[in-house]
Amino acid sequence: MTAIKPTLTPDSTGERPHSSISALGLSVLAGGYIAERREQVAIGAAPRVDVFEMERRFGARLIGLEALRGPGARTRALKLLARLTGLRSFALALRSLRRIREDDAVYATGEDVGLPLAILMRVSGVVRPRLVLRLEQPTYGRSRLRRAIFNYYLRRALPRIDRILCRTEAHVRYLNERFNVPLERLSFVPETTDPGFYCPDGESARADDWPQNSCIVSAGLELRDYETLIEAVRGLPVSVVIAAGSPWSHQRFAGDGRRPANVTVASCTAVEMRELYRSARLVVVPVLPTMRACGMNVVLEAWASGKGVIASRTEGMSAYLDDGETALLAEPGDAADLRAKIVRLLNDPSEARRLGANGRARVEGELNLDRYLETVRETIESVVTAGR
Repeated sequence: MTAIKPTLTPDSTGERPHSSISALGLSVLAGGYIAERREQVAIGAAPRVDVFEMERRFGARLIGLEALRGPGARTRALKLLARLTGLRSFALALRSLRRIREDDAVYATGEDVGLPLAILMRVSGVVRPRLVLRLEQPTYGRSRLRRAIFNYYLRRALPRIDRILCRTEAHVRYLNERFNVPLERLSFVPETTDPGFYCPDGESARADDWPQNSCIVSAGLELRDYETLIEAVRGLPVSVVIAAGSPWSHQRFAGDGRRPANVTVASCTAVEMRELYRSARLVVVPVLPTMRACGMNVVLEAWASGKGVIASRTEGMSAYLDDGETALLAEPGDAADLRAKIVRLLNDPSEARRLGANGRARVEGELNLDRYLETVRETIESVVTAGR
């Protein structure tokens, strides 16, 4: 099948005026609490975040879960609904429905808030605004019944979404072939990172309990296969740090009693992760088979830090990784293959540096936050124009 080209604008300064989109009424709906993250970004303790940049550059109104904390009977009822059902995102969508009625466009940061908003807009007959959704994944549910329920829910929402920005080519094909979403309403918009925050050089922020020698680094939680990584590095003369944390994942990993002495499991801040990348000899991203882009945030951060990467060969990451040029790919779940790739780069640091330099160049030229924001800007403007 012909590869789906990513939707990214060819050039972007990231700071030029955006007069067209600034003239639009635009809301950004984020399914999380945003105040703490805003403070971290402001003091340089976290990379820039797309929603804050959209607020600053585009004049967008940013709505997060803090909206459920306001005074009034309506808000109290929504807070009770969220607490009783656990559906905070649905409560947020309901809370936002009145606010966004006069907007030209709404950008939803994920299906958690985007799908309920689409359904609410559809059943209430809200024609304006246009709705753009950034999609994490179109498949949920471990059982056939749960998948059937989610698929019904998704089918109800899809007709009211004007454009879906997918993180992988596989998701574009899935939505087109399984749910008959026209390709003109789908875009493959890759994951990006902030190369100003994650970069090869800077001040040290090493934690005292980390290995003091250069090490192998791995990070993240979603669909990670750390068991295979642990077996792959068992007995190797190198320290391994697994930063098993994520601001988005509900999963946890603490290792087990079989973990070898050369493996450390840690939880790190963004600043500490930046230092870990800088001190690493290479970065390994072991992921279970999936069509999602799980692991790509870590890959991008490692690339931005100029580090060589070894990653699992998954359907979701296939559009991002060029085997032998920007990364080495190992078969998912194959500890022997992963170990061979790790030994290869440990024994050939110049190869690791070449992969890291190629990755850094890709981030600087294409997979960076400023390019992503330009793509979002053009997408929103085109969707609004087409709807007039």
